[in-house]
Amino acid sequence: MHGSQLNLKEWDARLEAVDAELNALKPPEDAHGLVDTSKVDTQLLDEATQIESDSSQKPTSDEQKMAIVQKSSRGCSHIRSHQ
Repeated sequence: MHGSQLNLKEWDARLEAVDAELNALKPPEDAHGLVDTSKVDTQLLDEATQIESDSSQKPTSDEQKMAIVQKSSRGCSHIRSHQ
């Protein structure tokens, strides 16, 4: 199946099978009215999503981030040595 060229008959058969699968995924012709777009609140779509945080944690400093990265890279060193 892999690694060789298909003859025209095999290629055409596979193309027809893929086309049939793709056509099966298409909605029916009369499905264009199934969604009522008049009830969509466009204001909700335009507003930015914001999450309010109740956390009293301070943002991580650059030094803290570097320490985390260094600690995690030391913890992964055993993985490299076993490969």
